Parts: sequence; C-alpha cells; structure tokens
Amino acid sequence: MIITNKKSYYVKNETRNNTNTKKYNLLNGDFIYEATYKPTPKEDFSSDEQCLMGRTGYNMGIFTQKTSTLNEEDSVVSSVKWCWFKHIGEEIHYDDIYFGLKDDHNVSSALERGIEPFPNAEYTVWWINYIKKIVPKNIDETIVMGLVNRWAFFYNNLDLQTIKDKEIREWAINFEKLRKESQSYIGEVVKVKIVKTKHTFTMYINDIFYKEKECGKLYDYSNQTIFIGVANPYSFEENKFWFNGEILEVKIYHNSIETDDNLYLWFDFERNSKFKTFDKSGNGNHGELYETEEFKYEKHIEFNKIARPAKIV
Repeated sequence: MIITNKKSYYVKNETRNNTNTKKYNLLNGDFIYEATYKPTPKEDFSSDEQCLMGRTGYNMGIFTQKTSTLNEEDSVVSSVKWCWFKHIGEEIHYDDIYFGLKDDHNVSSALERGIEPFPNAEYTVWWINYIKKIVPKNIDETIVMGLVNRWAFFYNNLDLQTIKDKEIREWAINFEKLRKESQSYIGEVVKVKIVKTKHTFTMYINDIFYKEKECGKLYDYSNQTIFIGVANPYSFEENKFWFNGEILEVKIYHNSIETDDNLYLWFDFERNSKFKTFDKSGNGNHGELYETEEFKYEKHIEFNKIARPAKIV
C-alpha cells in the first residue's frame, strides 16, 4: 500500500454496530506489533521521522528515521526504532530501542575524532547473523567482519573486488548495489517485529533477534487509537510524523505467541474499498481511512476538474 499525501488508517476500539470481535482491552498485556515496508527514498521523507504504526497519546510505535551522519553518497534512510513512554515516579519519560546509526556512529569519522564508533554490541551481532543468513554459502569470518564494517558502519576497509570466492564476491557486489538503489541498510524490504512479554520489549529485524529492553511501567495506552501511517494526526504538526512510502503488511497480536488465534488484526492492503482496508484476521478490526481536510479539499478540486457540469433547467 502506497501511503502519501498525509493519508493513513485508524482502527477503532469498537466498530459501527459493534461488529469487531476483539477490542483494545486485549492489548493491555503481552502483544506483538509487526510491520513490513519498503524504505522511503530520502527525498520523499515527509519529516526526519515517520511513523509506520502506533498508538496515540504519548507516542508508542514503530518509526523510521533519516540517517544524517553519513556522506551524501552513502546516505540511507532505514534506521528504525520502537519507542514508548513510561512512568518514573510522578514523571513520564521517553524510551526506545533503536536500530541503525546515530550521530558519531560512523566508524571512519568517529575514529578521526577519538569517539567510540560502535552504538552497541547487539548491532554488531545482528549484522553478523544477518550476513550469515543471506550469504549463498559458508563464508570466512574475516570476510564477515569486513562486510559488517562496510555495511553496518560504512567503514570501507574491505574492497569487495578482493574477495577470492567468485560466488560470494558477486553476491556482495549485487547486495551493495541493492542497498544503494533502495537507500536501505538491508535491502529492498524491511520487517520489524516488536514482542512485549511481561516487562520486556524485544525487537527483531527481518526475523533476526536484535535487542531487548525493560519497558518499565508503561503509560496507559488502553484507550489510545491505533494508527497506521501516522503517529497522531490530531497532534501538533511536528508530532504527527506522517509516513510517506510503501507499507506491505501490518500485524498485531494480543499475545507474545504468534498464532492465528492470537491475531488482533492483519492488513496486507490487498482488499480495500474507498474508505477502508479490510482486516484479514477475521476479527473485523478494519482500518478506516483517515484523510486531512486539506487532502479532502484537493480531491474535491480534482473531481470537479473531470466531472460533468450540472445542467441547469
């Protein structure tokens, strides 16, 4: 589903005539949020952050971010994070799990300034596991670490042309070409999965474990609206975080175990009407189209350009 022009979908707690069989209360305990998308080219980013899916109030959801620390020719935009708000005493604090590079994490530039370049051990371990998963054959550990430095940290200490094995060399060259074309760390399609179990959030990127973190005492999201393609369209402009790009699939489970019975909603965006995208889970939690007044006006103008004028008699 291509989402542009400040368009999004929202999921009500109760649908008209109360036809949905599962309500928000099922998401108060353990859950899974999962989104599969194609990274947005940097020139099409609506803002520095974009929300794939989440809940309103103090934002909780999956966001993509521009990567600003890289040279222009290396720039990618597939940094992704899961963020939430939690209570610490009487105050509410922000927290997140972040995948990608932040300021001062580019290896070559950080080393020049005497700064520790590696964001966390989990990031390096994820890259090692990812490369071993997608490489077409067994690969030497030295080559693996060279590719990790090159692809994860943009430290080009490994010349791909020097890889002796022809199959691995051609694979690495083609993968790097795909990265540049898609402006993505990990290729054309990214799948993000967040699993909440008791007091912990766990992030998986493309079905590979990345990191887990204590969630603390969560802000009360029990009545906060679920949105796809925006964080909160009713908020101030800088806090809306419209998504501009292609979302392929969204799933929410009301349990930390992925089974059909635990599905809360499932959008593959293949069955749509003018006003909604249909829930494939069978629970009736359809996504209703949200459009800004500005976009509605633009559609009205376009319609009037092609509509036949009314006949006055």
